[in-house]
Amino acid sequence: MSMVQKIARKELKESFRDRYFFIVAGAVFLFFIVSLVLNAVTFQQTNGIKEKARTEVRTQWLNQGENNPHGAGHFGIVAFKAQSPLVIIDRGLSDYLGESIWLETHVRNPAEYFKAKDQNSLLRFGYFTPAFILQYFFPLLIIILSYAAISAEKENNTLRLLLCYSISKRQMLIGKMLGIVYKLLLIYIPVILLFIITVILPHPFSKDQWFSFVLLCITYFVYFLIFAFVTVGISSFVSSSRKSLLISLGFWITVCIFIPRLSTFFSEVMIPTPSTYDYSTEVENKYHYNFTDVYEEIEEELIQEYQLNSAEQLTVNPFGYALEETERRGQKIYENIYGKIEEQFADQSQMHRLAGTLSPLSGVRRLSMGLTRTDIEEHMHFGKSAEQHRRDMMHTLNMDIAH
Repeated sequence: MSMVQKIARKELKESFRDRYFFIVAGAVFLFFIVSLVLNAVTFQQTNGIKEKARTEVRTQWLNQGENNPHGAGHFGIVAFKAQSPLVIIDRGLSDYLGESIWLETHVRNPAEYFKAKDQNSLLRFGYFTPAFILQYFFPLLIIILSYAAISAEKENNTLRLLLCYSISKRQMLIGKMLGIVYKLLLIYIPVILLFIITVILPHPFSKDQWFSFVLLCITYFVYFLIFAFVTVGISSFVSSSRKSLLISLGFWITVCIFIPRLSTFFSEVMIPTPSTYDYSTEVENKYHYNFTDVYEEIEEELIQEYQLNSAEQLTVNPFGYALEETERRGQKIYENIYGKIEEQFADQSQMHRLAGTLSPLSGVRRLSMGLTRTDIEEHMHFGKSAEQHRRDMMHTLNMDIAH
């Protein structure tokens, strides 16, 4: 057995003798298990509510009675956002962005029914999710396990003694780091097993979702390694364990609280997104046309196209084509407005990506939301897909009137 392995095993054995290791690890695991169970139950309840609502909306649509196709367009339907079971791990922005979109003729509605609207100010600290525990509490646990890795040897005057036995400083550092990795695996493997039991086994998983889950596990492990490396590095440079602990906690506060909050503040100040009132006002200011004028234009175009003498000779209904033309004009307006909003979201995301180079938390949060499909990009994809469905549906109804 190499000297590095001996140092690593010694580091691991000392953890089993330390009762504080079990107390702190047990407390963190308790929080983690509670958050996992709560989010699993919430996911099941939310899916049940959505499925019931989806069935009721479909039933109402089919049983609306005899109706003009345009009237059916105004009757409308609701599109519900689908969620991956991975949302149990990380809810991301899903509770801030809405769960459903009302699809009706002429109008592109924003998503509604977001949970954050009904929550109190404590929500600004984040939802009590497994991702929240992994992102904030687990780094603290790693710091507690690692802050005295080298500094304790200095305080006990055992470092010089170890270095006298042909052990280099590099071997010492690698051995200590390897021991921390063993501790980390001892904590992280049960986490993965709990994820498999509560997230994967009860739900059908596609290949893409499996791939996302594996990448998610790797992402968080690398995130933990960053804190382990930094903490052991700090411990090797300072003269006492107390200084090592204070500096390591300062690092945690800076990268987990200060930089993410600061990046969010600056993104909101420098690239503000429009309020619902501003959005409605812009739509109202741009969305103006006279339907009678549009109808007359379309009627004249059809007469010329079919080379007829009057509208009475038309075998198609100009009203349906006029409705389709108003839809087309409205779509251009909404594309322009939503395009600006999407550019603002993209600029904000760029600022958060830059913050990720300074804060591992900002980076892992973006990756975690992306892999669990709870980020702003997934929400915009849902909005575009719902809008395309609305356009296809309205086109079918309008052409039914026309023909």
